[in-house]
Amino acid sequence: MWFGTHFVLIHDAGAFMDRVLAALTEKGFKPDDKMVTYYDENDNHNNLYVFHKPNRLSHQNELRVFVENQADEPLKFEIGSIEDISMFFDISYLERMRFFVDESTGMLNHSFPLLEKSQE
Repeated sequence: MWFGTHFVLIHDAGAFMDRVLAALTEKGFKPDDKMVTYYDENDNHNNLYVFHKPNRLSHQNELRVFVENQADEPLKFEIGSIEDISMFFDISYLERMRFFVDESTGMLNHSFPLLEKSQE
């Protein structure tokens, strides 16, 4: 099941995170970003924090950004255009996309093998 008709692929996650963290800092927040640590649900849970999730969700390999927000309303901020670090696709492309890391640049890249064959 999909959540909509289109998706955005951010191909430079580092630049995206830099923009998010800069925008939060500019608004006076002190963002904390970390990879989530996954824990065994059968173990002691005394020291869990916002950066912890149960092992059954470890396939998500999640990065979180946390900011303390004293206001009783959603935190809104702008990071500007992401056109230079992202691409917009019809959801039908998702099943055909293949992702890989370009070893020469370390950047995420993608291909559409089924689409490319049909265009030959």
